[in-house]
Amino acid sequence: MTTPISLAPAAQRHLAAMSEEELVGQLLCIYHLTPTPPETMAALDAVGVRPGGVLVMNRPAAELRQHIARYQDWNPTPMLVAANLESGTRGTVSDGTVFANPMQIGATADPIHATRLGEFCARHGKEVGVNWGFAPVVDLTYNHRNPITNTRAFGSDPELVAAMGAAYVRALQAGGVAASVKHFPGDGVDERDQHLVTSVNSFSFEHWDETYGQVYRAMVAADAWTAMVGHIALPDWARRHGVSGKELYLPGPLSQLIITELLRGHLGYRGMVVSDNAMMAGFTRVMPREQAVVQAINAGCDMILSSLNTVEDYQTLLAAVRSGALSAERLLDAVRHTMAVKQAVGLFGGVAGTDAEAGAVGAETVPNLAENQSDAARDGVEQLWLREVAERSITLAKQRDDVLPLTPERYPKVLVYVIDETTSFYDATFGFGEHFVARLEELGFQVVRRDVPAPDHTLVGERAIQAEVNLVIYFSCLRFDSVSNTSRVRWSHPQGPEALRTATVPVLGVSVADPYLLQDMPSLGTLVNGYCPTIRTVDAVVERITGRAEFTGVSPVDQFCGYEDARV
Repeated sequence: MTTPISLAPAAQRHLAAMSEEELVGQLLCIYHLTPTPPETMAALDAVGVRPGGVLVMNRPAAELRQHIARYQDWNPTPMLVAANLESGTRGTVSDGTVFANPMQIGATADPIHATRLGEFCARHGKEVGVNWGFAPVVDLTYNHRNPITNTRAFGSDPELVAAMGAAYVRALQAGGVAASVKHFPGDGVDERDQHLVTSVNSFSFEHWDETYGQVYRAMVAADAWTAMVGHIALPDWARRHGVSGKELYLPGPLSQLIITELLRGHLGYRGMVVSDNAMMAGFTRVMPREQAVVQAINAGCDMILSSLNTVEDYQTLLAAVRSGALSAERLLDAVRHTMAVKQAVGLFGGVAGTDAEAGAVGAETVPNLAENQSDAARDGVEQLWLREVAERSITLAKQRDDVLPLTPERYPKVLVYVIDETTSFYDATFGFGEHFVARLEELGFQVVRRDVPAPDHTLVGERAIQAEVNLVIYFSCLRFDSVSNTSRVRWSHPQGPEALRTATVPVLGVSVADPYLLQDMPSLGTLVNGYCPTIRTVDAVVERITGRAEFTGVSPVDQFCGYEDARV
């Protein structure tokens, strides 16, 4: 869709027959949050709202398939059905699979794994009726404190992120699912969460253009069908257009300079634009809701994701069209963009996904999927993919001490501190510390496990336990979370009794999620990063720290967090 929009006859006829009310409905993408579709439909039926899309999440596959089919049967205009397909299908399908976090893929340094992630998400998304992926995340992880990017992003190098993002886009869309590159104009510079506040990309425009601009030019070249604009301000770009004061900090969905002038004008993007979740405070804090939803469409958003009240937003937009505050021309332009995406994913007939280049990036070591393979054969190939991405990503992030390899002869008794084995909005899985301990015990180590934080830990007690072992391992499951401006290790109180002090025995750090453990434990001499909490990651870590396999991962971020003391 890098060329001007061209609708096929079926889509053109459908568009021409739509009423003003139906066109306005296409501007909205709702969340499916009710137990079943009828609860959502009832309120919308009362005023005749037929939204353009629906975002689904975290339901069993069989239930989700039925609910999506119900929405499609209800709406006379086929709907875009969105899901956050960033790292696989878990989170969309409650019994789905985590393929790999983007940063784990970045650590392999091979785009073939991004291609496989795209193929995996397309196949399993389409199985339940998803045709729109809110992915890939092509933010750049410049600030290790940023709670949004973390392991959701591929890394901090624009060239790496561009290659990985483009490979994912091509593969997902070749599988008939639209990609939505996000979060334009680019998160990862400051350390704030868009759920709570408008975040700010403070780069000069020249620096932005060399970094984020490079990434998004690659997304345009990959023909990403949609782009998600985040609640992120780009003040230097606004300043260069004569803007001053608080207007410098308009979030992307409300800024014509960001969408129309930068994304479409400067970068030449011709696809559909969707806002990020418009319930976030980063959007709602800026101006009254009835002003914001109209301004978002006028600024260049073709669709608004999520409403505090869908009926109210619909009525506001319809009134704006009738008063001329939202022109008929802009309304039609927005809906044409949306219809073009619906056409591309096959909702108006034809074959969705025809990019013959998808799957041709990188050096393959296991087969790619083929359309003529049986489901069992395709499942088998995917299992190889899942294992390989974990194995290729494990990184020896720091090695100052002669701790590795671990053997029962060197370290008969091991103390494992399992740090923050909790779940998050983005990842509800757990049990990785338990699996890590079990694997060590299988290999002949005697293991003492201590969970952190814990209310009964004391400085004297932990020192006594540490004196009885031959090795201390800090096994971190710390994960980024939504609606949080920090993501840090939490020790037990008072004085953090488990925190690393002057070591009397060898110490090893292992993080299977957040790669920034050294900011809180700079004196760790050896650190292993895994980037994605899965059983496969834990198994791959154990194989490498015990000398059964080599480390091949390359850190896609500054694991030292800019701290000189963490390097030594």
